[in-house]
This record gives sequence, C-alpha cells and structure tokens, in this order.
Amino acid sequence: MKLKLIVGAVALAQASSAQAQTAEVGSNATVFTQGGVAAAWARGITGANARIGIIDNGFDLTNVDLRGQVLAAKNFAADSVTWGTHGTMMATIAAGANNGAGMVGLAPGAKLLLAQAGPGGTNTGLTARAVTQALDWLSLQGATVINMSFGTGYSNTFINSVKFNTRTGIYYTNLPTTDPSISAYAVAANRNSVLVASAGNQGLSYVQMPAIFATQTNANNQLVLSGRMLIVGSVDTNNRITTFTNRAGHLCQNAVGSTCYDRYLTQNFYVVAPATVTASLPDQLGQRNAVGPITGTSPSAAYVSGGIALLRQAWPQLRAEQLVDLVLTTARDLGPAGTDAVYGRGLVDFDSATRPQGPLRVAGRNYMPGSATNTGASLTGTAIVAAGGLAQTLKTSAVLEQTQVLDQYDRNYRADLRSAVLAANYFANPDSPWLGWTAANRLDFALTDRLSATVYPGQTGSAAQVNYGQSGTEFQLQLGSITELQGFLGTYGQGALGFGSSQTSWLQLGLEQRIADKTAIMAKFGQGQTRVGPSAVSLLSVNGPVVSQSWRLGVGRSKLFSERDQLQITVGQPVSVRRGQLTVSGVTGYEYTETDTGVQVNPVVQTETVNLRSNAQEYNLAINYRRSLTATSVIGYNLVQRFNQGGVAGSIGTVLTVQFTATN
Repeated sequence: MKLKLIVGAVALAQASSAQAQTAEVGSNATVFTQGGVAAAWARGITGANARIGIIDNGFDLTNVDLRGQVLAAKNFAADSVTWGTHGTMMATIAAGANNGAGMVGLAPGAKLLLAQAGPGGTNTGLTARAVTQALDWLSLQGATVINMSFGTGYSNTFINSVKFNTRTGIYYTNLPTTDPSISAYAVAANRNSVLVASAGNQGLSYVQMPAIFATQTNANNQLVLSGRMLIVGSVDTNNRITTFTNRAGHLCQNAVGSTCYDRYLTQNFYVVAPATVTASLPDQLGQRNAVGPITGTSPSAAYVSGGIALLRQAWPQLRAEQLVDLVLTTARDLGPAGTDAVYGRGLVDFDSATRPQGPLRVAGRNYMPGSATNTGASLTGTAIVAAGGLAQTLKTSAVLEQTQVLDQYDRNYRADLRSAVLAANYFANPDSPWLGWTAANRLDFALTDRLSATVYPGQTGSAAQVNYGQSGTEFQLQLGSITELQGFLGTYGQGALGFGSSQTSWLQLGLEQRIADKTAIMAKFGQGQTRVGPSAVSLLSVNGPVVSQSWRLGVGRSKLFSERDQLQITVGQPVSVRRGQLTVSGVTGYEYTETDTGVQVNPVVQTETVNLRSNAQEYNLAINYRRSLTATSVIGYNLVQRFNQGGVAGSIGTVLTVQFTATN
C-alpha cells in the first residue's frame, strides 16, 4: 500500500506563549512588524540566553532599559566619559528591557556585553585600537553576535578613484581597499561570533569598512571571516532603499586591469532593515527615561543583531555561519528579482527565519543536531493506516504529539504526528479472514466422496483447507500464510510510522451442520501468529509475536431463488489481536548545555508501550449471497455492518466478488 500524507501541523518546539505587546513597543510597532520581529515574539522567542556584544562610543548603564540587561561592560577608550548617546540607543534597540518603561528592544530576553571604544557623550568617534581590543574581549565573553554600528567613511579622493564597469557590474579603484585590522575581526569570527556591520551612510553604491571585510579572501581564496559577517543597509517603512544608505554593489578588492578576481560579491552578504527605530536616550541628555527615534544604517544593524539573538535562543546549537546564512536565505526579496546590487538579499524577515526551512525530517533517536547526517524519515509521506483500535490508541500518544522534526539547518520543531494516523477500512473474507478480500478466487478439489480440498490463492499468500463431510456434517481444517509489506494484519505505515515486512501463519477450524433440507448452521474459529520486522527509520516497533483470533457463527440457506444460489448470514469477529505490544519511541525535545567548546545537544527520548489488544473488540454482521453462473464461476455480493470499529461507531461496507473454481 502506497501512502502519501503531508503532515501540516508543525509548530515551534519552544514555548508558545506570546510576548506581551506592551505600550513600550509604541512607535516601533510598524518596524517590528516590518522585519517579522512581532511574529517571532508571538512564538515565545525573546532572545533568552543569547549574548549581544555592542561596540560603540559609550553607554548609560543607569538607563531604565539597560538595568538588569548588562552582563558585563568594559571601557577600552582612554580619558573618556562613561556614557554615550549612540551606544545607549544601539544597546536598547538590540535588547532593551521589557519593563514597562522606555522602549523595548528586539531581544528583551538577551543579555548585553558592552564595549566602549570612543570618547562617549555625543561624540560618535571610535579609535581603531579600542575596537580591536573590544572585538577580542567580546568574543572571549561568548558573544553570540557583535554589533558594529560604525564604519570608516571614504574620502573624496577615494570616491573619485572608483570606476564602474558596466559589463561586469563591479566597481574598481586603484587605491587600497584592504586593511590589516581585518585580522582582529577574524579572531572574533573564529570564536563563533556573528559580526553585524553597518553598510554606511554616504549614499554610495558600495559599502564602507569594516563591512567590506565580509568578502575578503585569503591566499587559499577562502573567506577570511568564514561567512560570519552580515552587512546591513536600511529601507524606509515602504521598503524602499534610503537615499543615504550605501548600496550592495561590489567594490573589487583583487583586480588586474578591468578584470576582478574576487570570488565573493558584497551583495551576497548584504541585507536591509528598517532605517528609523525608536530607542531609549541616556538620562544625561536632561530627561529621565526619555525615548527618541534614530535614523541610519546604525539602528538597522542593531535591529539585525537583536534578530540574531532571537534565533540563538530558539536554536543554540547553530554555528555563526549558519545564523548568517539563515538570515540571508530567509530575507524578503526587494528590487529586481533575486540578489541585486542595491538591496542585496533583501529585507530581513525574522518571521520566516523562525519557520522551518527546506524539507523536514523526523529526528532519529540517536541523532544530534549538527552532526553529519540524519537517518530520520522524511515528514512528507509519513502516515499510518491502523486497523482495529490501534488508530484510536495512537491518537492519544504523547510521543507522536511531541515528535521533533528537523529542517535543513538541523533546527528542531514539533510535529504532531497524531494527525497522520488514519483508521483502516478493512473487511474480512468470510472463508479465510486472514487473507482479506484478496482471496476472491478459490479452487475446489473433490478427493473422495467425503473428502475435498479448497485452495485460496491471495496476492501475498495463500491458504489450503481440507473438508470432511458425513451425514450432513462437514469438518474443516485450514492452514495459511501471508506476507505483508510495510505492515501487519491490515495495518500499514510509511516513513516515521512505518514497519518492515510481516509474516503471518494461522490455523482455522470450521464446522457446518445441516439442520434441514436446504438450511445449515456454521461455526469457525481461527488463531494466527504474526512476526513483524523492524523499520530503521520508524518510531514504531512491534515487540515479539502478535497473536490474533477470528470467529464466526452463522446460518445459510441454499436454493433460495434458484437451484444454484446460497444466502448466508453470519455474526462474528474479524481478525483481532489478542496478544501483542507496540513500542512508540521518539525524540520529544532537546536539552542544550553550554561547554567550553560550544553547545552540547542531547535528545530527550520518550518511550511508550501500547497494548495491541483493543479493549473494544469489533464485531461484524455479514450477509453473503452467492450464485453460480457456470460450472466454474460464482458471483457473490457481501454486505457487512461493522460494530465497535476500533472503539468508534460502526460502518457499512459492501464488496462484489467473482470467484472462479476448478473441480477435478
């Protein structure tokens, strides 16, 4: 049986409580919605356990939105005041507290690491040496992301030297575009910190330093920063690039004449975010707990840094380059279709970034996110059609309800696989119940006056029956065997709810007694044993042999409408499990532990044992009418009323069969 069912009930594995939409959001409501932040909050993601590093001119550590948010702060600038307007605003945009005052940040659950690298106050200047020291310190402190809302603007001499090649779409200059200080940025990147750099506010077609470092390669043509830097430009509330933003055009760093040998382009690491964000102001400006807007690529970068913290909380096992790639690949395309030299990859979308990406796979019991391969089954196609009461039992499974699935980034989500459990529509064959309706054909052989044999050929098995009759009484002995692929006894599954092949053998005894010239009563009882093979990727496994039984009682009358017909009415139990157990075992969550070498991930495996014997046994009332067409063919019509089908209301089924018999 080929099953195809796409499970659509996918939810985040984290808590589903919504972030409170307090009055603090205020004028930021539009920009938080614009970049998908509000949707991420609604999934309970606030940046908890993430560390956001900020390098800036100074910070007001007494600010209402920084109280309780700062894990550590250090001043790397000499002879400076300890507060700064620009730094305070960037820090509160990224992780301002949700405390009913001031302005809440993108990741209010995150902690801040603040590195002062400038003279503070309203002076936004930074010193290169202080920035280098700050990068080293922040990365040593385990910063998930380091926000760099600063840059080195280009002189008029440099700008005038830049030429545009219309054939390649790349900018060239004969002046140096590299800087030895990139080694300090590489140190931070190699410690698994994401670097977020402002594109710059000069309105150029290419970005400033240090943003330009994102595409620089070493002698082996590999990225110096290992793909761990994001460049951020800005857009207005209508998603149009702002006039002051440096665009995503590529300024060649390795050119010979008009030929550029750069392996990577700036636009591939460039995203845009809202240009104007309201933030908390330092109290030293004269008004306590004041807020105000700030515009530029600086708040845009802080916006993205806060978004990185949201992703880090939800999936702490993600490496820095994965976080960068996730932001880039989920960005909303703007401008010309695809990546372009203005908007780069497009507008950051933390709604999309917190949703599953790519095909989903069920987490294997021994699989760790971040390892090389996942042996889990694809979620698409995972389904089970369960016979008897098994469908109702599986629909109460806590393991199936909390099953973890992984996307292309190995991020875990919860998939409620109970929606992939369907009830089987199965009717037993009146003569050979274990064969089902596949045994429409029968071959009859008269051996002696009292002894005959019947063979029931099925699609995946067969049964043979010996009949002995004397003085209106017939005794029957039937032996049979079937092989079922991907299931057992009418239950079939695929993917994470699949089975291996099964082998069933049974013995059935029957008795027919004529009580009148055209009327007889009958009784049949059978018992079978099934062994089910395992499936390597399934959450389900059958423990040991499964014992099943079937019985029928009935009355029949021949020559009812013609000399060649027969009507039979029976009541009985179809093939039902009397003894057997099923184990449901799967990953229902992950535990993350911070270590010196990174994040250790441990799956939480939950196991349930299901009794395959249903407490509510099914019964069938069947009417079977047969009429011989020729000496070797019979047409039959079967009407079955099912009662207590898997513990639910019964149903009616009809089957029309044509049998071909052979007599010797």
